[in-house]
Amino acid sequence: MSNKLLRRLDWLLLRFGPYLGSRIIKALGWSLRLEYRGVEKLKTLFKQDKKLIYAFWHGRLLMMPYVFLKQHHRTKPLAVLISLHRDGEYISRTAQHCDLQVIRGSSSRKGAQSIRKLLRFIQNGGEIALTPDGPRGPRYQVQPGIIQLAKLSGAWVVPITLGAVKKICFSSWDKFLIPWPFSKAVFICGEPLWIPPEAGAEDLETKRRELEQKLSRITAEADAYTKLPSNI
Repeated sequence: MSNKLLRRLDWLLLRFGPYLGSRIIKALGWSLRLEYRGVEKLKTLFKQDKKLIYAFWHGRLLMMPYVFLKQHHRTKPLAVLISLHRDGEYISRTAQHCDLQVIRGSSSRKGAQSIRKLLRFIQNGGEIALTPDGPRGPRYQVQPGIIQLAKLSGAWVVPITLGAVKKICFSSWDKFLIPWPFSKAVFICGEPLWIPPEAGAEDLETKRRELEQKLSRITAEADAYTKLPSNI
């Protein structure tokens, strides 16, 4: 296959793939029979108009746009951090078609610059959704960037997750989960976490481990609710 044809196919995929992907995500979300647990904690923070950072494992991110924007009817802009790699461009455009704002950056490359962008977005009245074990792992290990961002912004970190009774779990590093259409599913919100502005290095590490434990706990609860994951 010639380079010209490859470039043409890449352009077509980049042009139409994200839109099609966003429609599939929204249709899949509409079909799920979702049960919500712990969302009263989230609603309390909404009423108090708190700054919020949502945290969920990378493997559970697919349905989060539907959960945020269609089920909770948020009026504040919500942004996600997308990596600077080539595949990040496809993900970025798909996210935008899902009514999300996108901040391009990385926790590993120019991490301080990414934190400044995220901090500015929060200070301007937006909310942030992050995968603290992304974009490349290790799986289920919280990286320190989200804790530093919470300290600097004064935002509450809300751990959330999603599980489905019928699903596919890929053999990728993050065990990426895709629910089957019309499956029974559960969305769980854990106890929010706040980091005081005067927190030192030891305090930040304690909070990092605490967030990791909270995310692991609610993810285990979601998987227990939906039985064990099935692999392809």
